[in-house]
Amino acid sequence: IISYPKFEGNEAQYLRCQIARISGATVVSPAGYYTFDPEDEANEEEGHQPAIIINPEYEGLPNDALLTLSNWVHHVPYILPQGRVTWENPFAALAKPDAEDGDGGDDEDEKEDDNAGGGSGGDDGEDQQALEPETGPPLLTPLSSNDETGDGGGGGPAWVTRPCSTLSPVKFTPVTLRSTRWPGAIVVAYNDKFANLYVGDGHGDVGKGMALADGMMLPPVLPDVAKEFVLVEKQENPDDPDNPVLKEIIFAEQKDPSVAEEEAFEEAKRAKEEEAQEAAEEREEEEPAEED
Repeated sequence: IISYPKFEGNEAQYLRCQIARISGATVVSPAGYYTFDPEDEANEEEGHQPAIIINPEYEGLPNDALLTLSNWVHHVPYILPQGRVTWENPFAALAKPDAEDGDGGDDEDEKEDDNAGGGSGGDDGEDQQALEPETGPPLLTPLSSNDETGDGGGGGPAWVTRPCSTLSPVKFTPVTLRSTRWPGAIVVAYNDKFANLYVGDGHGDVGKGMALADGMMLPPVLPDVAKEFVLVEKQENPDDPDNPVLKEIIFAEQKDPSVAEEEAFEEAKRAKEEEAQEAAEEREEEEPAEED
């Protein structure tokens, strides 16, 4: 993949990463459609993402309620800055080989030495233990909690809701949610039915270069059109010879030659070829005579 910054993988891995990012940010469902699994409380205590199940008692929301972002939630785990949905201590893998090598008694002796004499090793351990895990919004977080795009917010609403048609009352027409953070991500809903789809180029918004007008995405303003090339010819200036006058030359399309002009050109070309051939033959005849 030719990209900047450079991606250290193939196209399949890149698409997998982008699909995960888009799904984590734009796959949503109406509030109440999913609920936490009461039998999966153990995983939540261990720091894992809790399991969710479809709520059998879900009855659906009216279309006018589906136009409110607080009635929509994320049901896909949030991707942490680490690039994972569950945080992993980066120092844990480095500590395992040290713990497995050697006997337990040696480890105890080393701990006693560290406690007695101090040293930089203890400081590193404290820094590793003081590393705070990364956290993100929990599952089933309403869309109204992340209602701004851009770093730190301030870039406009992250979602835009509207009915599919303005010719019918809202209760008779589907509604749509469009993501401004990932243009192309759309949710279509009608009462108790909804669908997530994405039709885009796999790129998020460009940040400050994008503008919002009545909820519609506007591309950045294009630069000014470059001026057309002009051929300039220098002419003598009778008043000031050191500063010639610059005059623009108007381009004119060359006219096609007539049939008579083409025939004359071909005859002149053949005449030149015949003259060149005769001159070559004369040189060949003169060379043997000089040798004799």
